[in-house]
Amino acid sequence: RRWAAAVVVFAVVFLTVVSMVTQGLVNRHEVTARELACARVMPGASAFSETPYTHPLARSIYAGYSGSTLVGYCVEVTADGFGGDMVLMVGVDTNGAVTGAAIESHHDDPDWAAEADSQAFLSQYVGRSGTIRPSSVSGITGATETAQAVTDGVNQALKVMNEVDTRGGNVLVGD
Repeated sequence: RRWAAAVVVFAVVFLTVVSMVTQGLVNRHEVTARELACARVMPGASAFSETPYTHPLARSIYAGYSGSTLVGYCVEVTADGFGGDMVLMVGVDTNGAVTGAAIESHHDDPDWAAEADSQAFLSQYVGRSGTIRPSSVSGITGATETAQAVTDGVNQALKVMNEVDTRGGNVLVGD
């Protein structure tokens, strides 16, 4: 019985240590992935930090800096794609214009999502602000819902940055 108890205690301690190490690696991977996504959607920034700002439409909001100058925000949002949730990172400069967008994860057809995540497609959003009408964006043949999800995600990010009080982190208007 002592032997069995010792094995159980060892197994619990071992699994706890493995879980802690694995969680640390997963957390570091997630931070690196978000920083890469931010760098992709906000090329004018060289450093990013998570903000305390919250909004019902945003999964997270990161501030982008060039040196010590704030150049904008990276807003992580979820839109409804053809196959389910599509997570996007959208860069919005301090004037409220899109600096870039990227698909972080999706459940859509891989070929359609790859086309939607291409620079050729995503460059249509750069420099735009306000609400982007789907009819003003060139679609993707056979992937109407995928293209619509990207537009919806970009519009969500623009709405978030229009409604978040970046001085206090509170939603000013909306949900």
